[in-house]
Amino acid sequence: MNQAKHDFQKPDFKDGWKRRTDAIERMKQLLHYPTFDFSGEEWVEFYGIYELGHLIPIYRDRVFRQEKRLKDALRLLVDETKPIDMRLSSVLERSGSHQISGLRLNTVSKILAAHDPSRWPVYNSPVESTLRHFGYRPPRGAGVAGRYEAYAKLMQEFMKQCGAKDVCALDWFFYWFAEGKKGSKPKT
Repeated sequence: MNQAKHDFQKPDFKDGWKRRTDAIERMKQLLHYPTFDFSGEEWVEFYGIYELGHLIPIYRDRVFRQEKRLKDALRLLVDETKPIDMRLSSVLERSGSHQISGLRLNTVSKILAAHDPSRWPVYNSPVESTLRHFGYRPPRGAGVAGRYEAYAKLMQEFMKQCGAKDVCALDWFFYWFAEGKKGSKPKT
């Protein structure tokens, strides 16, 4: 926590945070949030936004081939009238009614972060690396959806304690920390 508080004071923070908040607006435009009536070209462009997690395009086209199912899944994901555990399970778990092979937590959490940047943090390799460094262990037996939900709750508390503005600030910290651990000066 003290590390994060300190890092939020670095000169690079403001630029990195702004790039992430701008990226959220761009993602919403590309995906036609919240109706999600985007085109294949827009889906490709969404995958090209590196802020809040670089999505590796290996599954991108396969996921989009199930266009109707994908758009239904994304609309469900942001439907606040339904409990989050049901939405996450439906989209992320193998037995979920909206599950699509290749639509994984990195993409789902990125969309949730764009949906509500005060509440839903992204989960990707830099996040996982940083959490592991600080000794975080996900709950066992909770499934992908349950592990993400537990992580999101923990990050709400972490953001309060360290003064993070939103999940964009949190993502900047995780990225900065993970890249710094690799020994290179991170790009914001």
